[in-house]
Amino acid sequence: MKTTPDIIVNIEVLTRYLAGEATPEEAMAVDDWRMASAENTALFAQLSRAWEVAGENNYQQPDLTASWQQFLQQPVMTVPPLRKRTFSLYKIAAAAIFLIAALVAGVLLFRHPVARLPQQVVVHTAHQMDTTVLPDQTTVVLCPQTSISHPPVFNSAAREVTMNGKAFFEVTSQVQHPFRISLGDIILEVIGTTFEVNNTATDSLITVSVVTGAVKLYSKKDTLLVRAAQTGTYNKIRKQFESMEGVNLNALAYATRSFDFNNLTLQEVAGYLESAYQVKIHFQQAATGQCRLSAAFDQQSLTYILDIIAATMGITYTIAGNQVDISGNGCN
Repeated sequence: MKTTPDIIVNIEVLTRYLAGEATPEEAMAVDDWRMASAENTALFAQLSRAWEVAGENNYQQPDLTASWQQFLQQPVMTVPPLRKRTFSLYKIAAAAIFLIAALVAGVLLFRHPVARLPQQVVVHTAHQMDTTVLPDQTTVVLCPQTSISHPPVFNSAAREVTMNGKAFFEVTSQVQHPFRISLGDIILEVIGTTFEVNNTATDSLITVSVVTGAVKLYSKKDTLLVRAAQTGTYNKIRKQFESMEGVNLNALAYATRSFDFNNLTLQEVAGYLESAYQVKIHFQQAATGQCRLSAAFDQQSLTYILDIIAATMGITYTIAGNQVDISGNGCN
C-alpha cells in the first residue's frame, strides 16, 4: 500500500481521508492508490461502506484542483510512478477483512470511547452500620469502622472482595463462581451461605462464625473447613487455624435481628441490643443490670423488646434519641 517514500497509505491515512481530515498530499496519495488497480478500488469501496456502517457521514470528494494548487505551494517532492502489484484473491480478501475490522473498531472507539469503569468500589463505614449489596446481589452488613472493596462487576471465574473490620455476609449461591474474601494472610472461600467475619486490625485473631452452609479458610500452608454452627479462628501471630463448636447468635443480631437470651444478665442483654440497634443503654441503678433474663426475639423492634423486659422485670425505661435509660429497684 506504499505510494511514495514519504506518504504511506495505511489505516490512519484512510481514516483521515474518509473523515475529510486528510492533508492535500494524503488525499492525492489515497486517490492515486485507489485508482492504481481494480483490487484497490474494490477494497476502498468496502472501507467506505464500513465507515458508513460505523455511523459517519459519507465522505465528500476533495477538490483535487484546489488541493493540487495548495500542494504546489509546498516544497517540491518527487513522487515516482506507482508500481502495479498483483495479489492473490486470498490475500486481497484477508487484507480487506483486516482493514475493515480495524477501521470499524477504530471509528467506534474514536467516536464512542468506552467509559472506563473504576477499578474498585470501596464502601467504608465510620460510626454507623451500613448495608451494601454487591454486584452478584450478595448482601453485606458492615459494622462501624469497616471497609470492603470489590470490582464494579464480577466478570471473572471467582467473585473476589477485600474486607477489613467486622461484617455479616449473606452470599448469593453461584456454584460456578466461588465467593472469596481476602483477609490479609488468609483467603475465605464460599459458594453460598451466611456468616460473620471479624478481621479487626487491632485484634490478633480473625474470627469467622458460620450460621448456614460452610466456608473454607486457607493460607499458604494450611486450610480449615468451618461448617454451620461452628466458629473458625486464625491467629495472625502464630499463623494457625482453630475451630470450635457453637456460634454466638446474639452477637450476630445486628444483622439477623434474632436474639436468644438464655439466663443472661440485663447488662449482657443491653450490650447486644446496643450493637444491634445502635443505641446506648444506661442503668440508673447498677443492681438492675444484674437481673437475669431468658427470652427469644426474632425480627422485633427495640421498643417491643424493651416493653417485654419492662413487663417481665418490673422496670421502666425512657428513650431520648439514641439514649435509653432504665430504672428499677429489683428483679421480679
